[in-house]
This record gives sequence, structure tokens and C-alpha cells, in this order.
Amino acid sequence: MLQATKITLSAQEKQLIGNSEWILIKHAVINKVIELLNNMLVHFKQTVETGMHFLPAELRTAAPKISKGENYLSLPYVILDYPKFFYKKDVFAIRTMFWWGNFISCTLHLGGRYKILFQENIIKNINKKILDGLYLCINENEWQHHFGEDNYKSILAFTNDEIELLIKKQPFIKIALKYNLEEWDILQLKLPKNFNELILLLA
Repeated sequence: MLQATKITLSAQEKQLIGNSEWILIKHAVINKVIELLNNMLVHFKQTVETGMHFLPAELRTAAPKISKGENYLSLPYVILDYPKFFYKKDVFAIRTMFWWGNFISCTLHLGGRYKILFQENIIKNINKKILDGLYLCINENEWQHHFGEDNYKSILAFTNDEIELLIKKQPFIKIALKYNLEEWDILQLKLPKNFNELILLLA
């Protein structure tokens, strides 16, 4: 007869399963994140629909999407994609992401024909250093979002020639800004401004 394996809980785990308050707080926080992203979307849409005439028409009319999940590297997340276009290798997205316990980020993601369309302008504008605090993706996997050393590096770590080589070599471009969660109270001011600046990298 097979003997069942004994499943044990740590003292911390026992304390948590008997306490419903922390999970209710988590739900409340996620709802506030979604509310924040919906508020930001009003500003983002105004920027895209009224001021960015160099964007292809399909991007200026794209429907936004807010999604959430429980398991990006084992932690909850909420994502706003706007503007967005995903079709096979053709990717255009500005992704605003809340990742529990880590950060909020705003990322410009281009692939396929959008990468080809905008890469020269990005090289020109990044070299002008028009936006501080940028990170460039160095990973071969374009669907990773963390800021580990194998995924993103600060733009300050590159020369202009290295930036140009990286952007032209990779089949996609990801340029990101990262905010500490302690910056929550000023995000409503910073996110619309930085969203606008990210799009202007394409102009």
C-alpha cells in the first residue's frame, strides 16, 4: 500500500490561510490599478487621436485592452495595451504594466513592419537623449517584461553606435521606462507625460 506524502505548512503559511484580510486588500489594490490605467487611458487616447498624425491609421483607431493575471513569474500583474496592433510578427504596442511587488512600467514594443518603419527615427531621437531613464531590451525573447540584467539595460550603458547596432540587429525593439511602486502618488502626472515622450521617439 502506497503511503501518502505528508503535506505540511510553515508557520507563516498557516497564519495566512487563516487571514482573509490580506487577500481582500490585494483585490482592492488590483481594482485601484485598473482604475488608474483607465484614467490614464483617457489621456493616452487624447494624445494618439488628436496629436500623433505620423502614426499609421490602424493605431490611431485601435481599441485598448486591459488584462490581468496571477502568474507572471509567480506574481499578479495588470496590463494596458494602447495603442496596440498584433499580427504575426507585426507588433506595435505601448504596454503599461503593473507587476505586484516590483514596478510599474511603460514600454514601446515594435516588431516586423513597424520596427522597419520607425527604427531610423528611434535611433535619431534616442541619440538626442530626449527622454531620461530609458531602458533597452537586450533579450532575444521579446515577451519578457522584467528588468533583470539579461532583459533590459539602461540607455546610459550604451554608446550611440551600440544603440544603433542593437536596434538594427534585433528583429524587435523594446524601449521601457520603469517606476518604483513608491512613486504611485505621482504616476498620474508622470505617465501621460512619458507616454507622449515615448511616442515622440517615432516622429
